[in-house]
Amino acid sequence: MHQAQALGATIVSPVRESGDAGRTAVIEDPAGLKTGFWQANKMIGAERINEDGAMVWNEITVWEGQKAVDFYTALLAWEATKLDDYESGYWMLKNGERNAGGILQMTEDWTGIDPHWMNYIHVDDLDSTANKVSDNGGTVVFGTDSESIGKLKLCSAPSGVQFTLLQTKAFDAWVE
Repeated sequence: MHQAQALGATIVSPVRESGDAGRTAVIEDPAGLKTGFWQANKMIGAERINEDGAMVWNEITVWEGQKAVDFYTALLAWEATKLDDYESGYWMLKNGERNAGGILQMTEDWTGIDPHWMNYIHVDDLDSTANKVSDNGGTVVFGTDSESIGKLKLCSAPSGVQFTLLQTKAFDAWVE
């Protein structure tokens, strides 16, 4: 966490042991995003990704995209490539050869929304799964259909936590 501080982050929760499962810490980065870090011991973390019913994409959503890019590329040795398709700013992140997620710079359309991580969960049947969200007290905030990505719906759980359901044409296979 010393390196995160040296790069301008604030420590929200210092490194703590979580029994024999691992260690955790929380920072607030220079762009105002709170991020938790996990160092595995006996509990590796997410064991299922890039498959149906599991996370397939993670996105940092902040007001100051370049600050987030500078911070996470320096801290985690990720590579960032800015995409020209987005007026507000969007960077693809790579961890070695693997896509690691993206950074989206918010615009005035996002007024009132704090910086956050957005998790995308792949589903086989978007409409049926979105109905289950509503049936269980959640809200479907909006949906869209992207030629390149697939269909998605931004959802909010009863607790207010937001996530995105994605019915995509394809996603990267997880390769060790």
